Amino acid sequence: MYVFSSCQQVVISWAVGGQDIWMPPNAGISIGTSDDPVFYRLEMHYSNSKLSKGRVDSSGLVFHYTSELRANDVGILEVGLIVDTSYVIPPNAKDFKAYGLCNTSTFSQVLSGEPPVLNVFASLLHTHLAGRGVRVGHYRNGEQIGFLGKNEHYDFNLQETMFLGSLVQVKAGDEILVECTYNTESRKTATQGGLGTTNEMCLAFLLYYPRTKLASCWSLPEPTAMSAALGVKGTSELVALMNSSVWNDTAVGRFERTVRDLPQLMAVSVSNGTRTVDLGFIREFKSSPATACTTLPLSGGGESCAPVTAGLGLCIALLTSLISLTGAL
Repeated sequence: MYVFSSCQQVVISWAVGGQDIWMPPNAGISIGTSDDPVFYRLEMHYSNSKLSKGRVDSSGLVFHYTSELRANDVGILEVGLIVDTSYVIPPNAKDFKAYGLCNTSTFSQVLSGEPPVLNVFASLLHTHLAGRGVRVGHYRNGEQIGFLGKNEHYDFNLQETMFLGSLVQVKAGDEILVECTYNTESRKTATQGGLGTTNEMCLAFLLYYPRTKLASCWSLPEPTAMSAALGVKGTSELVALMNSSVWNDTAVGRFERTVRDLPQLMAVSVSNGTRTVDLGFIREFKSSPATACTTLPLSGGGESCAPVTAGLGLCIALLTSLISLTGAL
């Protein structure tokens, strides 16, 4: 019997505000070959905090395919902050930043052959309700060389996969850093990482080719170092400390710097569930460039006025994972 819990690799995703997603003319999602999985897993995320009865959902996906083989198979790499309740955001924060790190030098530990070059052409960025901005930095030889996605006016209800405007090559040894900005001024208690809408995430889904077996590359502050730095043992003590503390701008800034400066535990996984872990540190982010507003194509048709460097990928709130199958779409 096929074990659906072993599904690791996102194939495509959509959420509120998203339009149709079209692949570039030279690339598609491969299906039906010996290199492709046999099953799809459709994963839907619902938010029904009032436990209302009788709610019916008619959501679904329509896939369009072509029999004409395209030159490149598309893959999606999930990067950012590991979704875990141990990551906690303080309440009453006007501007709190969280980070998730991916060092591509770890790919050789889970992939055979030459380290891949990822040709990234689009991104989809994701936080929940407290999110106000997401940036994805691209680093080479310790220096930031650009962005793989940027939306500094993030809206949970306007979620769209956006093309970067030009192809960006992520080479072996490069680092990818996801930065998420949150506002929790309306909250009286700490916000934990998690799947719920009132929990938080900090993720980016990078669309690229040629496809590899990579599924995710993300991080979390190293637990032992975190406990030592904050003087707590475990998540329950951390949440209790956060909820009993007074949070002003100074306290929020101090906590943000403490968490940011800790060693980051990185985890890289591939489609069959194999994974490896390593340690890394958060690098400095460049200021976002001020660029002229350029008309970009939306993935579902039409146009959007946005900086070319922005690569506005937005969210996946309702549908986070269509995992384990790749197809020629």
